[in-house]
Amino acid sequence: MNLEGIKIGNSFYAILGNLMLAFSQWFIIWGIARTSSLEMLGIYTFSVAICAPLILFSSLQMRNVYVTDAKDENSINEYLVTRLLTSIFSLVPITLIMISLQLDKLEIQLLYLVFFLYTLDSISDIFYGVFQKVNLMKYLATSQILRAAILILSLLIYYLLDISIIVFLTLLVFTTAMRVMFYDLKKAKKIEQINVNSVSIEKIKGILILSLPLGVVSLLVSLNIQIPRYYLEYFTTIEQVGIFAAIFQLANIGLILVNSIGQLVAPKLALYFKDNIKKFVKFSLITMILISIFSGIILLIVYLFGNNIIHIIYGSNFSDAGNIFFVIMLATSVGYLSTILGIITTTTRNFSKQYIYTYISFFSTLIFGWFLIPIYGLEGAAYTLMISYMLKIFFNIKVLYKIIITKREGLS
Repeated sequence: MNLEGIKIGNSFYAILGNLMLAFSQWFIIWGIARTSSLEMLGIYTFSVAICAPLILFSSLQMRNVYVTDAKDENSINEYLVTRLLTSIFSLVPITLIMISLQLDKLEIQLLYLVFFLYTLDSISDIFYGVFQKVNLMKYLATSQILRAAILILSLLIYYLLDISIIVFLTLLVFTTAMRVMFYDLKKAKKIEQINVNSVSIEKIKGILILSLPLGVVSLLVSLNIQIPRYYLEYFTTIEQVGIFAAIFQLANIGLILVNSIGQLVAPKLALYFKDNIKKFVKFSLITMILISIFSGIILLIVYLFGNNIIHIIYGSNFSDAGNIFFVIMLATSVGYLSTILGIITTTTRNFSKQYIYTYISFFSTLIFGWFLIPIYGLEGAAYTLMISYMLKIFFNIKVLYKIIITKREGLS
């Protein structure tokens, strides 16, 4: 009984941590949208679009690799040093991109500040792996709550003192570094012996070889989201990038919630798939129906009150964005179903096909975005994402059907 309580508690903290992360990412955009121009919002979100894929690639999904290292073949120190090295090397492509785009002084400062902010979060992610491995998700959730609190405080200073966005992001980088050092690192040291001087070069090479394919997948998944922003900046204006990113980030909170729910039901789905295929199918269908109902309710609210909602949240600059709000929410709602189907497929432990679909989704976004965004602008960006999500749904259903049929034939 106590064990079940611990599992429920950890699931709750995991969901809370994910929601705090989504809230924090959105809250920065909200603060800039409410206090700065659309151009400044566009520059910031475009900087994120450049940095996020490279940071995710350099992270190499090492948190997952560490957590699943059941034999403890590598210490936390090897993973931490590897993360630090890959973060340093990711400065090279960031700098090359900066030079090739011929950014001005403000854009360069924003780009590097966003890079350092995301790098600190990626280092923090290693410590989250330490907490996750010993089922101390409370530490992870507390860190995310601290992150949100620091962000709110920084935004209040930004708003009340009317400081520049550069000063605001510098303050955010500094306070984030304090959180990583004085909370995340401190708590991790209570669990593991952390000493970056005692590492094996051979083990670091092994981690890099093992994790590199996972890094490529993370890169493609992130690029799949960011490509519409690249095209918007190229074909339209930087202001359009800001509008799209602000609305998409708001919709993305729901995506994080759906993903958290999926992670919560995944263990039961995996158990049903192993022992009772009928219950697996039934539980999967119920989960998909509930997510579809959730999506339908959100869409109805946005359809009826979208203009008012977006105006209240983001201000007068978004007064005419009700229509694009609905289109982006429509695309994201398809993404909700795509996400839950992906998690259901993962519980069957059929991984190889999902890597192929990641590549298909990436190239579909690359191709459809090139044709749709110049013609339809913001709506074209939403349509591009919708097509990508629909392809994922189609292929996941196809794979699931084959897996279920094979499983039933094996039982008969």
